[in-house]
Order: sequence, then structure tokens, then C-alpha cells
Amino acid sequence: MELYLLRTFIAVAHARHFTRAAEKLHLNQSTVSGQIRALEEELGVRLFERTAHGVNLTAFSKKLLPKAERIVDAAVELAASARGMREELTGKIRIGTIIHPDLVRLAELTARMRARYPRIELEFHHGLSGWVLDSLRQHTLDAGFFVGALRRGSIAAHHLTDLPLCVIAPAAFRERIRNASWREIAALPWVWTPKLGAYHLIASRMFRERKLKPHIVMEADRESTLLNLVSAGMGLSLMRTDVAQSAVRAGKVVMWNKGRIKQPLSFVSRRDRRDDPLIQGIEAEVANVWRALPK
Repeated sequence: MELYLLRTFIAVAHARHFTRAAEKLHLNQSTVSGQIRALEEELGVRLFERTAHGVNLTAFSKKLLPKAERIVDAAVELAASARGMREELTGKIRIGTIIHPDLVRLAELTARMRARYPRIELEFHHGLSGWVLDSLRQHTLDAGFFVGALRRGSIAAHHLTDLPLCVIAPAAFRERIRNASWREIAALPWVWTPKLGAYHLIASRMFRERKLKPHIVMEADRESTLLNLVSAGMGLSLMRTDVAQSAVRAGKVVMWNKGRIKQPLSFVSRRDRRDDPLIQGIEAEVANVWRALPK
């Protein structure tokens, strides 16, 4: 049973008139009538008898009214208690961020947390996806962002979106990669990423599943550096598609058509802290950010 139906019933019962109740609820009369019909159908009884001057309560609705008022009052009290607890939440949350703050919508998250939980201190630490998981396990982070598939275990993952990734190569490699197989791609020079990086984990799995070993010639830990090295002709790399596209348009790199994949971006925390109000608060606001903004 929807709470708004009970609120409408209470308003009509006190006003003894559909139009006056509608004015009080800031609804039109037909909406109020429809909600009363819906409640009557759900309860299987008639709630009001129409008269020339309005409506009268039936014997059933007279007994129902005080119970409905107690339910609505309890709901209001519950909401007030929740607001009070939210305002009283204090403490520090250490959050692991990755890649770029715009990607994880850090500014929007910070603004929401400051507005709803002004007494919670946010502490951001930037690193790699694998480092976020290790830090959660070691209790040096409370929550964070992670790119890639995550097996069920001690870490809970809340899916936010899927990130399109692609394999990019220097523009001079255009003909070499046009119809290249995975084996031929693995044999070309690769600009790799550190062990704890999301791209390292994802690309390693891509080759491992095909029983191949890439020819790694150097390593870098930032997207901007990876893109610069690939543009300079050093080798291939895995890259976010949106980052690669501007370099493709500029003629600095090319994409390998077979190397396009999608990987989940998630907000992660320890499963054993799921009942922690601080974790619940940050997870709720992360979810709100991703619901409120276009993906």
C-alpha cells in the first residue's frame, strides 16, 4: 500500500470534500478521486458516501482513519529520525580514486557529501585499481573506484557504468595492424602499465585467454604518458576509447578494430563494513551522482 494514498484518504476524511482536499494536497480533484478509488479497490471497501455538500465517512473508514493517521505519523517520524542521524554522522572516509577525477565524477560526489553530511571528512588518495583493492584489504582505504571484472570475495562492487576500451598503435603502424591477428599484435612492441593498474590486469587477461605473451618494451602508469609514448611510435597500448579518439582524429594514433572491449567501472568497499553508516552514506551518494548525471 502506497503511503500517498493514505495521506489522500486522511485529507479527504478531514475536509469531507474532494475539492478542498485536493487544494490542501496541491493536486487536482480528478487525481484525488482516482487515488481514493485506488485505495478502495485495494482494501475492497467503500470509504466515502457522496452527498450534495461533499462526502461522509462510512463505518469502515471511521475505524480506518485513526490507524491511517498513526501509519503516516510513524512514517514522518521515521524520516525525521533518518534526517537527524544523517546530520549527526561524523568521521573520516578515505576514498581511493583512479584515472581522472572527471571520470569518477569526484566534484559532484564531493558536493553532495558536503551538503548532506557536513561533519564527515573526506580524504581522497589517487592510485591504481589494484592498489585500491589492496588498500581496502589492508584497511588503509574505506572505499574507492575500480575498473575491471571483480570476483566475488571480501570486496563488494557497486556497478556504475561500462568503460569502452581499445587497443591503440602509432599512426605509422596503420598497415601493420589493419588485418593483424592477436598473435601478430602480441609480437609488436607494447607500452605496458604497472602490475596494480587496471589496464595491466585487463590486457594481461586478454592475452592469457589466448595463450599469448605480449612483447613489452616499456611501462608507464598514466594515460597521458601512455598516449604520448604511443603517439611517439614506441608501441601499442590499451586505452579508454574516449581518450584515444582525439589522438585518432589528430592522426597521432590508430585503433585496432579487434581490440575494442568494455569493462565495468565500480565503487568498491569491504563486505564486512556493509552495515557501517559511513560506508552506507558514501555508497548512497555515489549512486545518486550516477543516477543524476548522464552516462
